[in-house]
Amino acid sequence: MEIKLDNDVLNDQILEATKKLNLVPKDQLLGIQWDINEFHKRCCLNKSGNWVRTCIFYRYPETLIENGGFVIAPHKTPGIKGTSINAYEATRWMQDHFSEIDWSEKLAV
Repeated sequence: MEIKLDNDVLNDQILEATKKLNLVPKDQLLGIQWDINEFHKRCCLNKSGNWVRTCIFYRYPETLIENGGFVIAPHKTPGIKGTSINAYEATRWMQDHFSEIDWSEKLAV
């Protein structure tokens, strides 16, 4: 027995399930750049930008663009207005390393 599915109906159902599960399709993050504020809200439990720079970017140098990572200018850099983060690569890295990060760490005052 063969069942034929209407591709439009199937695609609509997949998109509806994606929204219901709060999933973000890969193509919606490709080419998207976040600033530090958007990144810390979306991926870092809303920790401060300074906390993210210290406890993630400096602690994990593989996140830096010069090391093949996803962060451009994690600190003030001459000629660059601010930190830029590749959303797709950042979310993939955060998914793989989330449990390694000490989310209760306090910054030295």
